[in-house]
Amino acid sequence: MAINEVIDDYAFILVKLAAAKERMIKLDRLMDLTMSKDLDDFKLRLSRDQEDLPADIIKNSKDLEESFRDIFFNYIHMMIHDAPRSCQLFVFTFVQKYETDNLKNLIVGKIANIEEKSIKERIIFQVETILHTDKIIKDALKAGSLEEIIYLYRKTQYYDILRELGNRYKTTKEVFFIHALLDQYYIKLFNQFLHKRVHGGREYGEILKFFVGTLTDFYNLSMVIRGLSYAFEWSEVELLLTTATETFKVKIDDIKRIHKIGDNKEEIVNELKKFGARYPGGDKLVSLIYPDRIVQSLKKFYFNMQLLHLKSFKFQKGNEISQVIAFLLRKEMEIDNLVTVFEGIKNDFDRISLKEYLITEVT
Repeated sequence: MAINEVIDDYAFILVKLAAAKERMIKLDRLMDLTMSKDLDDFKLRLSRDQEDLPADIIKNSKDLEESFRDIFFNYIHMMIHDAPRSCQLFVFTFVQKYETDNLKNLIVGKIANIEEKSIKERIIFQVETILHTDKIIKDALKAGSLEEIIYLYRKTQYYDILRELGNRYKTTKEVFFIHALLDQYYIKLFNQFLHKRVHGGREYGEILKFFVGTLTDFYNLSMVIRGLSYAFEWSEVELLLTTATETFKVKIDDIKRIHKIGDNKEEIVNELKKFGARYPGGDKLVSLIYPDRIVQSLKKFYFNMQLLHLKSFKFQKGNEISQVIAFLLRKEMEIDNLVTVFEGIKNDFDRISLKEYLITEVT
C-alpha cells in the first residue's frame, strides 16, 4: 500500500465530504424519481439535481452506475491521500470489497467462457488503480484458465483464497462458492484490521468495533439464509462463516438456529428481530426486517443500525472517522438505489412496489 503523506487532522476531508453530502440524492427526491413515468422522465428529473449529468449522457443503468461510481471513487482516492493515516488505512481496507468483486467477475467470467471484452466491462478499474493492482488484473483478463489467474496472483494476498476457491469449484462446480469465499475473505480482512487497531491501543476502538461487528453479523446471517435457498447442509454453511473475536451480537449458535428453522420465513424473521434487538437502539429498527426479500430487508436494518451508531459520535472531537464511514455507506446506497430505480422503471415495475426494494435511511 502506497500511503505517502501523514496528515494530522480531518479539517480538509470533512469540508469536502460535507459538500458532497449536500449533493447526494435526498430521500424525497429519490421517492420522486421512483414515480417517473418512463426513462426519459427519470433522466430529466435526475438531471435537475445533477447539473453535471445531462439527461442525454445516460443510455442505460450501467452508464448511470459508472457516472456516480466515478464520483464515489474520486472521494475514496482523495481520502486515501489527504486524510489522517488512521482514516487512510480504514478506507484502504474498505475499498478492497470492490477488488474482491472484480475477482468474482473475472473468475466467473472465465469459467463461463465469456468474452474478454464483456468481462472487462464488469471490472471497476478505478479500484485497481487506487490499490496499484491494475497491471495484474489486466494480465489476468488475458488468462486462458482459472489456474492461470491463480498463478498470476501468486505474489498477492489473494493467492491462498484463490487456490481454495479453485479447489472447491473443481469439486462442486458451484459458482456460489466463488462469491461466498471471496466475501468471507473480505470480512476477515476487516476483522484483521480491527484487531490491529484496537489491540494496538489505537484510536476509534468503539466505532470500529461496532462497524466491523455489524458487518460480520450481516455477512454471517445473509450467508446462512442464502445457504438455505441452496439447500446446503450446516457443515457446508459453517465453512463459509467468519468467527468473530470482538463486540459481536450474533453468535455461531444463533446462526445454527436459523439453519435448523429451514424454509419457514416467518420464524426466521422472528429470530432475526430478536438478534437485532441486541444492538443499542436496535429494537426501534427491527420492524425493517420482513419475510419477503429477507436478505434485502436485513441489509436495510444493518444500514440504519450502523448510521444510528455513527450519529452518536458525529460532533465528538477525536471521532471524526464516524463521518467518513457514514459518507461511504450513504454513497454506496445512493448508487445502488438509483440503479434499482432505473431498472424498475425500465421494466415498468409497479412504482409503489419499487420503493420497497430501496435501502433508505430511517429519519
